[in-house]
Amino acid sequence: MSKLTHEWTKDWHIDYVLNNIPSRLENDLRYAKERGLNFRETCLKDHSCITYLIDRVPMAIAICPSKDDPTLWVIFTKDALKIRFTTHRYVKKVIKNIIRDLGLIRVAVRKNNHVSLPWLESLGFKLQDYTFKGYLVLELK
Repeated sequence: MSKLTHEWTKDWHIDYVLNNIPSRLENDLRYAKERGLNFRETCLKDHSCITYLIDRVPMAIAICPSKDDPTLWVIFTKDALKIRFTTHRYVKKVIKNIIRDLGLIRVAVRKNNHVSLPWLESLGFKLQDYTFKGYLVLELK
């Protein structure tokens, strides 16, 4: 069975993930950048991102939520999407730990992301009545 580990994001993790993202996530990154979120800059400042690795290969990078901003931003690789059930199981464990520590997680998704919305709902996220910089907002408590 594959082993999930995590560590503070390094420059090579970002390169790997950005070179291996599904094409629909390229649009999400471009959309986020237009709204002021620079993925590389954010991940390299003050240990604000964690890379999740399966068998030492980066599968996802998450911009860490905090008490001040419980928004979780995650970019998955094509490989993570190929092993959806394993990824789903690992994400559920990670989310459970974040909820224990923060009490709330918020995610933001583009309205037309018909893959991520059902997946997030299957993890227990609920659609909220407001948007954030053009994104739909979902929360999990």
